[in-house]
Amino acid sequence: AATEALNVSGTGTLSAVTTSNLTATKAIKVTESAGLNLTGATLTNLTSVDTTGTTGATTLTIDSTKTTYAGGASVDTVTFSNTTAAAKALDLGAGDDTLVFAAGSKVAVPAVVLKGGAGDDTVSLLADDAVTFSGNTAFAAQLDSFERLQVTGATGAQAIDLGKLGFTNHVTVAGGAGTLTLTDL
Repeated sequence: AATEALNVSGTGTLSAVTTSNLTATKAIKVTESAGLNLTGATLTNLTSVDTTGTTGATTLTIDSTKTTYAGGASVDTVTFSNTTAAAKALDLGAGDDTLVFAAGSKVAVPAVVLKGGAGDDTVSLLADDAVTFSGNTAFAAQLDSFERLQVTGATGAQAIDLGKLGFTNHVTVAGGAGTLTLTDL
């Protein structure tokens, strides 16, 4: 039978980098000091992730139209697999966490407020998405407690209004061959 509930506890890290054995999983709960790394795992039926009971690091990809996420005290790295608007609650909790938006999500401002929680939390966007989101403040209005912005994959000449994105203090640019113009830094 397929695993519908995955409970991880203890002191080590469970890694399932490229497995399809978790496609039926609906709920994940991580406790104690356990860590979880599901980079590349297929989690098509996942509806909830709860890492509030662990001090271990968690890395995974979720569909933000179906999956709620409650983060713990350590480093949570969550990537959205979908390019449509995030519709489920996300709170990364304490720790220096990262939320990575899927490529092509520029037309989809989140429908819910996404929370970074305590710590220095980062939003990572492709340059194309950051350019589009910086056209107004709608995207920034849906973010709470994110302190840093990472922009990746610049192509051509692109301009980003950081003030409208809500990030005027900590911005990192990585990768890409284009020229970025950052205003309101």
